[in-house]
Amino acid sequence: MADLGEIPEIPVEIEEGGPPKGRGILKTILTVVIGIAIGGAALYFVAPVLGILVKPGEGSGTGIAIGDEQLKRKINEQQAELDRYNVLGSVDKIKAEQDELQKRQQAQGNMEALEAKLRDALDKEEGYDALTRDLENLNEKVASSQEAFETTSRQIAEADSRLTGLRTEIARFEDQVGKLAVADARRQAVKATLLRDVEQLIVQIQKSNPLVPPEYRKEARVARARKIRDELENSNWVRPEVLEEYTQLYLEELQMATQENYFLAKLPLVERNKTVMKWAECVSIGNRFTYFETLDKKFTGICRNANPEGAVPRYELLVDLPRAELMEVRDIMAQFRPEDFEERIRAQLGDEVEVVGRRPAAAAQPQAS
Repeated sequence: MADLGEIPEIPVEIEEGGPPKGRGILKTILTVVIGIAIGGAALYFVAPVLGILVKPGEGSGTGIAIGDEQLKRKINEQQAELDRYNVLGSVDKIKAEQDELQKRQQAQGNMEALEAKLRDALDKEEGYDALTRDLENLNEKVASSQEAFETTSRQIAEADSRLTGLRTEIARFEDQVGKLAVADARRQAVKATLLRDVEQLIVQIQKSNPLVPPEYRKEARVARARKIRDELENSNWVRPEVLEEYTQLYLEELQMATQENYFLAKLPLVERNKTVMKWAECVSIGNRFTYFETLDKKFTGICRNANPEGAVPRYELLVDLPRAELMEVRDIMAQFRPEDFEERIRAQLGDEVEVVGRRPAAAAQPQAS
């Protein structure tokens, strides 16, 4: 039998999930080897009969009969096939390679799983980096928002403080406004009352006796009262100066109403149907009426309101008096005449008049104008 030589190692690929391919190939190789062996044996015994092979020493001495080249060629092809598969003695090696292949496949699976995990980890890391960046951005926004919140909180606190101050000021202003309103009402009431009093004073002065001492001249008193009234009407409140002036004028009017005054005055009187101006001694009793007697003793009379029941007074110089009243007037004049009246008359009038000590009879008095 020919030497088959060493069977070459056959690379086998094994698929998972089915029958191993290496076992099928090995079975095929063994079948071929056995077939070759059986065929060689049969050829060895059958060849002499068929005349294919020649025993050594017979014929030309080549040992190969007719068809020997063809058989040799076939044997060489089978040997090449055996060399290519090299099945004998490689079963353990194939098993080892199968185990190695399984380990490699397991390692490949582990590597793929690890690669998947790594990719997942990388994806997660990228996501973590993105989350970190988002978190950093969010932290920056939170810090900015916190700073803005603190600024807003300070502004709100300042606004609250200012609002509290404003409320306090408003309350104080409202209190002051209330006080000012009360004061304004009082001011208006005082002003209105004082205006009314001044108007009444003006009317009172206008109705008073015109024959009064020079310092109480009626026109001057009315002018003072009207000035006070005008100042009150043109001002928002009663100034202390105006009130003082009114008080002074009012006190003077009260003084006039309660005192008697001796003074000299020039009176318009009718003598011989002609109005003449004559100096006379006068005694005012308050501001109601005034007694008088001319220096030449020709006229003795009284100045009083001839229309006491009317709204408008009418003061007249009355000299045509009853004798009893005339004597009463002369007694009053003598009573209030000072001892140095002559010196006073000369000091005031000089040589304008001459003091006459004799009085005419009552019936001979001229009429007053």
